[in-house]
Amino acid sequence: MWWLLLGTLGFGALSALVPGVPIELWLGGVGALTDRVGVWTVAFAAALGHALGKVPWYALGRWSVGWPWMRRQLEKPAVGERYDRLVDWMQRHPGWGQATMFLSSLVGVPPLAVFVVVAGQLRMSLVACVVSMTVGRTLRFAALLGAFTWALDLVR
Repeated sequence: MWWLLLGTLGFGALSALVPGVPIELWLGGVGALTDRVGVWTVAFAAALGHALGKVPWYALGRWSVGWPWMRRQLEKPAVGERYDRLVDWMQRHPGWGQATMFLSSLVGVPPLAVFVVVAGQLRMSLVACVVSMTVGRTLRFAALLGAFTWALDLVR
């Protein structure tokens, strides 16, 4: 069943990278096969793939701060001051950023795709982002898989 885990990891990365490719559909299809591998193992593979797939979006956020349009925006006193204060606050209180990333990964508020870009712009730790996303998404995907396998058991 290694192919199932590898496929789930890869589809998780694809789902994170390409908007509109839903990992939930993949997990629904894989749900029937989790008896042999285990819900938590499949959920972790999907979550790790999803978190790693978000890294390019994080990098985009990190690099976008240097783009000419963004530099012009940050040169505006009100915008630049707010941005500097927010970056400073996030660096002094990294736990809040991690908690927000975890919450976004678990329930989708704020939207994870948006928050990952913002995390890059605010220079949050990439490792902390990946760990928070992986933990949050593992719980989310385990709940989805658990619900799917429970529904399958009712039908069988």
